[in-house]
Amino acid sequence: MYDPNYGITVPQQITWSGREHRISEIASYRARKYGTVTIHHYLVTDGSLDFHLSFDSETLTWKLYEVDTVVN
Repeated sequence: MYDPNYGITVPQQITWSGREHRISEIASYRARKYGTVTIHHYLVTDGSLDFHLSFDSETLTWKLYEVDTVVN
């Protein structure tokens, strides 16, 4: 979902391993330019699992890189 307050697309939930995971926190964010394309990288959590995602602003597609359990 696009957040006009921050001017970026913000993930709200992810479907992984047959389950819906509602994002409770964005732990980190950075944008990188590759020529004319901007790739937005996120580290997000649902409280139990951490997800490393990216969003391609040209193709409007998401990519999941990694899933890890939350360590307290």
